Amino acid sequence: MKLFKHRRLYDKDSLSIDEIGNKPMKFFIKWFKEADEFDKIIEANAMTVSTVDKNDFPSSRVVLLKEIKDRSLIFFTNYKSKKGEAIKDNPNICASFYWPALERQVIFKGIAKKCSSKYSDAYFRSRPFNSQVAAIVSNQSQIISSYNELLDRYNEFLKENKNSDLKRPMHWGGVEILIDEIEFWQGRENRLHNRVICSFINNKRETKILSPKMKTITFLRHSKSSWDYNVSDIDRPLKQFGIEKIEKIADQSKDQFITTEKFFTSPANRAIHTCLILLRRLSIDTDRISVCEDLYTFSYNEVFEFIRHIDNSYSNVALVGHNPAYTEISNYFCENKILNLPTARWFSMKFDSNKWSDIHGLKPIFYSNNLKSEK
Repeated sequence: MKLFKHRRLYDKDSLSIDEIGNKPMKFFIKWFKEADEFDKIIEANAMTVSTVDKNDFPSSRVVLLKEIKDRSLIFFTNYKSKKGEAIKDNPNICASFYWPALERQVIFKGIAKKCSSKYSDAYFRSRPFNSQVAAIVSNQSQIISSYNELLDRYNEFLKENKNSDLKRPMHWGGVEILIDEIEFWQGRENRLHNRVICSFINNKRETKILSPKMKTITFLRHSKSSWDYNVSDIDRPLKQFGIEKIEKIADQSKDQFITTEKFFTSPANRAIHTCLILLRRLSIDTDRISVCEDLYTFSYNEVFEFIRHIDNSYSNVALVGHNPAYTEISNYFCENKILNLPTARWFSMKFDSNKWSDIHGLKPIFYSNNLKSEK
């Protein structure tokens, strides 16, 4: 089941670094109260806690936040549960809140530790009696023969201890997340979300704005074309071999192009045909294609001038065009120089920037290509 067209517009609010200032926890409390008072949010204190076990496997589950402190969050659990065992082996932890009705997320990273027995006892006494019983009788994360087995154990304990003053089991209690980092996320138009990250380093706060998305650009040289001297260069068609080649490249490169938002192509017949075959082979809507006169060029500088003016609402684009410009661009950014980018070959780069105009002066944080594809 493909969900490519499952999209919604984020436009409810905005977020600036000035709103958070030097008191990120105070700002989180503000957001939390707004979520808690919002009718469409059922449990504002539901948070996803992610841990990593001794085998380095991550796991996530939803728990309930029970206290917000100056620089920590507290929830309660069975220490013998999977998350309890994972925390014992690896205290690094992540907790996140997602409030879709407000188009907001908050992500915490930190170190987990057990709360004091006195604190856990106090919370246990505050729980409803039936919830106390559940904490005692449930061997959380352990395999049981049936749900009825758990209910029988619960009802039997309830019957035998109906008027008892129950004590907290030692394997159950609070977990405190000592916060090292907080990220606030506010959904915005065109996926250009507001993201502000607050770090605690040596008891000092550092607040920065994060780029909502990195920029990814892929350069695809047109497939093999005919040197028919009876037609102009711009009208040269693909050879049958070139058609078959780009079909094969499409099959090999599905993951590379399936998330590309826009395909800018040279108006040359061989470039447009290459682009059409690629998208149709991958069942991508050809509405993503934009034919651009400025890309009918062999000049490195002219291609970069085109990139500078790409709409910043796009985060992942592809350019379909010509050598020697594409070979020169690859060599400009990549230490592994290539003599020539062959037809129907591509290279892709990812930049830590939210502006296309910036990438000429940046070093890509990721580079890939299909130069080793089958010929």
